[in-house]
Amino acid sequence: MSKQGRSRPAGVFLVCPLNATAKNANFTATITQEWWSTTFKQSIANIGHVLLVLMPWRDPVPLTRAWCLWEIFCGISNEGTEVTIQLPNSEEQALEDAIRDSYKAVTDTLVRVQAQRADAFNPHDKHMIFTAIESWAGGFGAVNQAVKDQLRAWCLQKAVGAVEAMRARGEDSTDAFAHLCHSVGLVLDDFGQHDRAIAFYEAALAIYLRTEGEKGENVAALYNNLGGAYDDKGEYDKAIAFYEKDLAITVEALGEKHPSTAETYGNLGAAYRNKGEYDKAIEHFEKALAVFVEALGEQHPSTAQTYNNLGNAYKNKGEYDKAVAFYEKDLAITVETLGEKHPSTADTYNNLGAAYENKGEYDKAIAFYEKALAIKVDTLGEKHPSTASTYNNLGTAYYSKGEYDKAIAFYEKDLAITVETLGEKHPSTADTYNNLGAAYDDKGEYDKAIAFYEKALAITGGARTAAHSQC
Repeated sequence: MSKQGRSRPAGVFLVCPLNATAKNANFTATITQEWWSTTFKQSIANIGHVLLVLMPWRDPVPLTRAWCLWEIFCGISNEGTEVTIQLPNSEEQALEDAIRDSYKAVTDTLVRVQAQRADAFNPHDKHMIFTAIESWAGGFGAVNQAVKDQLRAWCLQKAVGAVEAMRARGEDSTDAFAHLCHSVGLVLDDFGQHDRAIAFYEAALAIYLRTEGEKGENVAALYNNLGGAYDDKGEYDKAIAFYEKDLAITVEALGEKHPSTAETYGNLGAAYRNKGEYDKAIEHFEKALAVFVEALGEQHPSTAQTYNNLGNAYKNKGEYDKAVAFYEKDLAITVETLGEKHPSTADTYNNLGAAYENKGEYDKAIAFYEKALAIKVDTLGEKHPSTASTYNNLGTAYYSKGEYDKAIAFYEKDLAITVETLGEKHPSTADTYNNLGAAYDDKGEYDKAIAFYEKALAITGGARTAAHSQC
């Protein structure tokens, strides 16, 4: 998903200059929304380039300022206008250090990018800016996505650049180089660039095999990460082969009854489940469960997660009563250890809803989806992708009941949030358009159905599928 920007055009470009005028309430009060939406926006188009300086990189201040947000919006909504993100030198170094030491800090920063948090000195200005953005087809989702894409590209450039710099200095056979390659691979993996991640994992693995030997701790970790990357790619046999290598080292080094061994059994189970071999998946999940219960106890989140995994496997097999039984075990532990008002509790309610929906017990499904929704709104907020997916699930349950108007109402709530948070061109947006099409199709409103199917098709290029839950 790394994107190379166009070369910088000759001449001047805009650097968020509105702070001075935006703070002058008398000035901005005399300017109409039409002026900002036409004259000012066209001025940015004429300049052709907006430069956004982000600091601190972990929570950039400009993204909290509505006028800077307006300039970003004008840049991304004008065809041919380039928006470039830069970091000060000190922030570049801080970002590079984070990539080396804690790759999750990078992805956590991307999660925090929410343009809706922006504020303005003058409430009228904020209202004008938010109204303009919300009325645009892409809305806040497009603004968030544009900034995330730029940050993602920047992070990847810095990460790969750090590896290349070490290689240029002749340090590409050291454990430090292997550590950096491993960290960069994790970042790439998180960003969905699995082929590039695999290349960095393999570079790190080659060094650790030489310095630690076949049974080294870092070797096992890299086998595990390679398994995860191939699993995400859908190459399940390769994933299983790497997980088995990890398992052999982990069992010999730590023993059969160690939580790390259980984690690898769980990964193997997930790969077999993804492959469609549900009995093998269940076999490995049961091994993981036995170890977790003995090593960590019944009342532990890892134990709960394994019950959830077993529930998923039985649901995939069509054995919904068994799935429900495992989800209920997961729920009891999750509520006890994390509380009723926790996103993980909501996820389990959602899974129970899906199992009952598959059983044809739609009222029970709806009851569990509503519990999940209440928790997600409370803990994650209304404008969150996970909240949107629960609205979608309520829609599919009502769709399955034949209550198409209620289904459409929930799908529309899902759509509004999904477009705002993930963007118009996201696969989840396509799914919701497709579900709306299916509901109108079954209502006999074929023109509306076709319009929604065409919107879904424009995003995915694929064929229509039946309405479905997002579990």
